[in-house]
Amino acid sequence: MSVKYFPKPQPLSPNTRTWVDSEGVRWEKDARVRGGKRRVKGAWCTDSIYYLWFEYLKRSSKYKSACANNGKGMQKLYKDFGDVYAYEGVEGFWKWWTDIGQYLFSSKPISNVSGFFTLDDVAEYGAEVEAEKILLLPIPTQTDWVVPNQGDAGAHVSLMNDSGCTSFVLSHWVRDKGTFSLPEAVRKLTSMPAGVLGLSDRGSLAVGKRADINVIDIDKVAERQPEIVHDMPFGAPRFIQRGQGYRATVCNGAVVLENDELTGDRAGRVIRSGGTK
Repeated sequence: MSVKYFPKPQPLSPNTRTWVDSEGVRWEKDARVRGGKRRVKGAWCTDSIYYLWFEYLKRSSKYKSACANNGKGMQKLYKDFGDVYAYEGVEGFWKWWTDIGQYLFSSKPISNVSGFFTLDDVAEYGAEVEAEKILLLPIPTQTDWVVPNQGDAGAHVSLMNDSGCTSFVLSHWVRDKGTFSLPEAVRKLTSMPAGVLGLSDRGSLAVGKRADINVIDIDKVAERQPEIVHDMPFGAPRFIQRGQGYRATVCNGAVVLENDELTGDRAGRVIRSGGTK
């Protein structure tokens, strides 16, 4: 089994490969195109939860009032995040991360490791690991014990959104990092979770199974920046997150998405406990 270790979370946001110019247009570094940059919609998946937390708290008038009164009424949150209003924009985010954010999970990360640890890395930092100065999460990367999927039944929809998980696997771990081959990743995202959940009527392209198909452009597939919409009862907010690079999504034989846009056809059905119908 191939095992790697992930050090305590680093700030994945905002993506250092993308930036917003003075006119509000987001660009990405790309040496393959003229000028070395190309325009992108929104931001990529590496604009992570840290930056969303940082900006989301600023939308709360209650938290703003607490910050003006040394955290009064919201002491626990204030102790964790501090006065986010003292930090402005992207540069402010990085200053906030240096001052406060990197300590959110109780121990300081090591700045010279930006990704996964190898076993050699673990040995090199062994004393610090033993002293719990560095927290590690073991991840068996090349095994069928791990299914790269998720679902939390829509919990905390106003705080975060993980719906781009599959796009992240395809864009980051397959296309950019080469950790998985495309066929291997597709299996891990389709037939493998279907088997884990006991959904024998889907998960692979075979006669007699449900016609659930994604047609993707692997060179373009990516997550877009999460957005807040107010379409819940009483106008309550929730995050949504769109993807790109999806030529078509077919559900039960009907095209429900074409060229990254919904068609309006809702052919899906709720899967309830005890059956797949």
